[in-house]
Amino acid sequence: MRKIQKTVVPAEYQQILDKALELRKKDIADFRKNPPLKPTIGEYYKNFREFILKTHLQKCAYCESKIENQPGDVEHFRPKGRVTDQFGNIVNTSIEGKSSPHPGYFWLAYDVDNLLMSCIDCNRRRKHAFDDGEGLTSYGKEDCFPIKGKRAYSPEDPLDLELPLLINPVQEDPLTHLELEETGLLKGRTPEGEATISILGLNRENLRENRLDMMMAAEKLVGDLMAAKTHQNQRMVADCERRVYEIAKEKAAYTLACWKGLLRGLAPHRDLLSPNVLDLIVKSHEARMTADNFGGGG
Repeated sequence: MRKIQKTVVPAEYQQILDKALELRKKDIADFRKNPPLKPTIGEYYKNFREFILKTHLQKCAYCESKIENQPGDVEHFRPKGRVTDQFGNIVNTSIEGKSSPHPGYFWLAYDVDNLLMSCIDCNRRRKHAFDDGEGLTSYGKEDCFPIKGKRAYSPEDPLDLELPLLINPVQEDPLTHLELEETGLLKGRTPEGEATISILGLNRENLRENRLDMMMAAEKLVGDLMAAKTHQNQRMVADCERRVYEIAKEKAAYTLACWKGLLRGLAPHRDLLSPNVLDLIVKSHEARMTADNFGGGG
């Protein structure tokens, strides 16, 4: 999981934003007329898919698998409908003295700040294999949204008092809560990290293997770069630097595994351990791309 930079929605989405605002106002008005019945949420939020996919660098916001390699969902961080806690229990509220299921965060259904791109394995409740030999276990966020604080039940309630147990990579840096072990397993540094790993199944076996493979590939990349420099193979140097650039810009899948492998590969090469080595490679690659775009790349 990586920190996703929040981006201003481009001008070409203005009509979609305006329509989303209209739908939000209608849903709030409908709810106020007839609580606790929740409004019927349509699929208009899916119009933001391409924008979100681009800001997420074509990756799942949670596990960082490439969405281009599998189906992906536009996921609501705060669920738009039914809400459950970390144990799968339906969250209830009291309206006019009567207990009713939480109506969902319907007022955020079309809010782009509440939308994340997720692979179906992280978003949907599915069975997955783990390396503990215990067979298949069900994981996936679905409508789960556990909190530590005070639950918001209506548009008037403050969201900042909820203190979610799930990590929102747009709002905070996941590295505060997560660390990657040499085996490719994620470990929680905080209760938020532990809950996110557990609910999303971020240590499912295929993910662990993919992270481990990426770690080893990034480490090997440094060796290939050193060999190319030694033999003055400029074409191979350029290719290796391009791949380092993708890691530095977090375009590759499994960012944390990439960085861990890259730093592990750099360790034996003290001459490459200057603080600016990655920055120099990135600038060199960007300069080369600029030259190519203007016909100066040879």
